[in-house]
Amino acid sequence: MPLEPCIPHLPDELVIQIFDSLTRIHCCPCHEEQAHYTIFDIAYLCRRFHRLISPFIYREFHYLKSGDGEHFLRTLASNPDLAALVECFEWNPDGFLHGLHDVNDRGLIADKFLEIGTPPAIRFAEGFRTLPCLDDGKTDFDNVGYRDDMFVEAVLMLTPNIKKVEVWGKFQPTFQEHPWTASMKLGIPHSFAHLSTVEFVVACTPLEDLTPLIFLPSLKSLCLHEVGRPDEEPWTPEMFYTCEVHAAAAASRVDI
Repeated sequence: MPLEPCIPHLPDELVIQIFDSLTRIHCCPCHEEQAHYTIFDIAYLCRRFHRLISPFIYREFHYLKSGDGEHFLRTLASNPDLAALVECFEWNPDGFLHGLHDVNDRGLIADKFLEIGTPPAIRFAEGFRTLPCLDDGKTDFDNVGYRDDMFVEAVLMLTPNIKKVEVWGKFQPTFQEHPWTASMKLGIPHSFAHLSTVEFVVACTPLEDLTPLIFLPSLKSLCLHEVGRPDEEPWTPEMFYTCEVHAAAAASRVDI
């Protein structure tokens, strides 16, 4: 018996379970690309499936696996309902070219920060409008003033329900005036009330720029793995520090 006539009549609960099983397959490296596109294909079948599958599509964003970050950031800025679905963000900025070359996209994102109205948000908006571009129209944030921080800060500020952030391969010089954690000190715009897990892996960054994470009331797990001092070369294994802090905000004492 063909399944096509039955699919439209499946209850929402069963359809959601099917979608959830596909996203679990996505976690397996040998199937992740196939599962990723399978989910998108199903979402295009009908409006009902698109409505039910949207939370699974936007729940996690792995920067190097999920496509162009420009489109992702534009979606967050233009559709708050979809931005509210994002719970996990994995960021690997090392040497990756960001495609934020569309003037309209930059304006849309900058205007969103102007709405926040705080001095840091206004400076952010002004900087976003003037990002320099390479010959191919793309912007290498990692080599132009370390502006990859601006991208990840934009994502975090536009996702009020973010629960987990993973950062890989981040180089952050000590002279940087506005690291991506700066907004966490200010508690804007949503105070990161749901951010419970942060993993910072294989990175060269000043430890003091990560201290705002420790004081987030919602933080339950903070992992710093092979995080070293960025301004001392050559780098040696003893220069890196690794720690795991659990229930950081709730604990009366933390040993590292």
